[in-house]
Amino acid sequence: MSEERQKENAKKMSLSTQICVSLAVGGVSMCQGANMSLPSSIIPVIIKEGSLVSSFEAASWLATCFAITAVPSSIIGGILSDKFGRRKIAMLSMLPLLTGNNLIFSCEAML
Repeated sequence: MSEERQKENAKKMSLSTQICVSLAVGGVSMCQGANMSLPSSIIPVIIKEGSLVSSFEAASWLATCFAITAVPSSIIGGILSDKFGRRKIAMLSMLPLLTGNNLIFSCEAML
């Protein structure tokens, strides 16, 4: 992209739009951080309950499975965004993220 075009785009975006976009990106980043830290924080609860697993090693593998899915998801998301456009894929990928976050935030107990 040429420098002139970048300057034109910067002029078109108002301050309020920039603030809204920054807040939205910050919110998504916080949700991603919460999603990645959630499995590790519930390991003691999983072991204490004893219903799912009985050892720390098994509980940590269960939590790791959650994080391992990020790698193939990133690869598939990159391929799809190249094919269909970043904006469409980013908006589409927010649906399961928001649904999962709403379920987590609305639950009364973790297990």
